Amino acid sequence: KALLQKLRPDFLVFPNPFATQETVYLIHARQLRIPVICQMLSWDHITAKGTPLLMPDYFISWGPTMTKELVDIYGFPPRKIYECGVPHFDVYFQKDKLTPRDALLQRLNLSPAQPCIFYGMVNPVFFPNELEILTWLVDRIREHASIKPCTLIIRPHPQTIRGYYARNTQELARLYALAGPNVAIDTPPVLSDRLAWDMPKSDMSHLASLLHGSAMFLSAGSTLSLEACILDRPVVNIGFDGWQELPYKQSARRHLDYVHITKLLAMGGVRVARSFDELKAHINAYLKNPSLDWEARA
Repeated sequence: KALLQKLRPDFLVFPNPFATQETVYLIHARQLRIPVICQMLSWDHITAKGTPLLMPDYFISWGPTMTKELVDIYGFPPRKIYECGVPHFDVYFQKDKLTPRDALLQRLNLSPAQPCIFYGMVNPVFFPNELEILTWLVDRIREHASIKPCTLIIRPHPQTIRGYYARNTQELARLYALAGPNVAIDTPPVLSDRLAWDMPKSDMSHLASLLHGSAMFLSAGSTLSLEACILDRPVVNIGFDGWQELPYKQSARRHLDYVHITKLLAMGGVRVARSFDELKAHINAYLKNPSLDWEARA
């Protein structure tokens, strides 16, 4: 409150109304009659992060789907919602900031002549057995088990590397042991623990370059699925636990039931793999014909 009194801003802007710090600021901003704007950071916050104690004065939403959620779930007045797209996705169309595909893959010691599969890891809480999937995938890459020889880039989620949810030393060693011929680990450069993940702005351009240079994207519900669709890259959503089936509350299956994921899958542009056989079939289908499902992705 003292900080807000000192600054006396015309507006207070924050990324979501669901976290403790944002709620505390919202309370004091209201006491000080400072208008509050929420510029929604992520597609899942409205339906997956709980119920806000207080609402801001205005929302800036990604688009019609997010606006409808705010209106339908919380009864928020449409006249106080402004749609502006996704500001942090603009980087995907800033071609001058992207690394050319050949240079990027050579830097990762991967052959530019082969299609590259990009795998985006998620927070370990949501996918405890993700390393089993990755081990299987790396073995298939090294055995040239797909219809075309491929390379693989594995991108850990920042929370996999550092912070409260980070995997332990043994699991990280197992992950990094997967790197080698035709397989690269692209570690996000987490700077500190001051934020949930503290990343340099330059990493956004690097991440965009990785997606631009990939033949397809694999993950278990990452927001990167949307970004891959923006670039018309085929997407496979992984919805199984590897060689064992975990209880539902720990299983990768449960993310398929999250509201934001069910909406994405209902559009038909993202395929779901519920077994290793299905995962192999989807990869081969997209290697054979990358234009499959392009209309639904669009």
